[in-house]
Amino acid sequence: MRIALTLLLFSFGLLNAYSQQEKNKKITGHVFELLPNDSLSPLVGVNVYYLNDNQGTSTNENGYFELAKEKAKDRIIFSFIGYNPDTLDLNKQKEINVVMKEGRLLDDMIVEFKKGAYTFSKIDPRNAIIIGQDELRKAACCNLAESFETNPSVDATFTDAVTGTKQIKMMGLSGKYVQMLSGNIPVIRGTST
Repeated sequence: MRIALTLLLFSFGLLNAYSQQEKNKKITGHVFELLPNDSLSPLVGVNVYYLNDNQGTSTNENGYFELAKEKAKDRIIFSFIGYNPDTLDLNKQKEINVVMKEGRLLDDMIVEFKKGAYTFSKIDPRNAIIIGQDELRKAACCNLAESFETNPSVDATFTDAVTGTKQIKMMGLSGKYVQMLSGNIPVIRGTST
């Protein structure tokens, strides 16, 4: 009985030592980029991780990485902005050297912006719509009331059909409740009837 117990403890000790040795295994390596003069330069910050896993590591300033060996995982992915990602099948390799290839560069893009005819501020707490010259010129024919026909917040309605006078209402309010400013100075007074 004593011999069996000794053999059992000895086998558990060997099994534990073997499992510790498996845990300490690491995959190490360097990641480089190929320069135009055909020399290699280390890449800093390359993401190194197992396929279908979100845990990994990054390369240091010398392009060096260490990744814990996982028995069930057999593919490593190398990715870096501006370079094509690379997938490597693991064999019995312990030291890996990878040369990343530059990705395809896109053509230059020009982004143009044209300010709208009227602006509405989402930051300013006041409900103010600023109408610029372009908006007023869209439908300008004879008078100011016709200039506002293209604006959704301004209504120009007839108050007298015989004389053709119009009342300007902004956001449903008559002129006495609305200020029209030019250079922060009121320009139209008494637009209500």
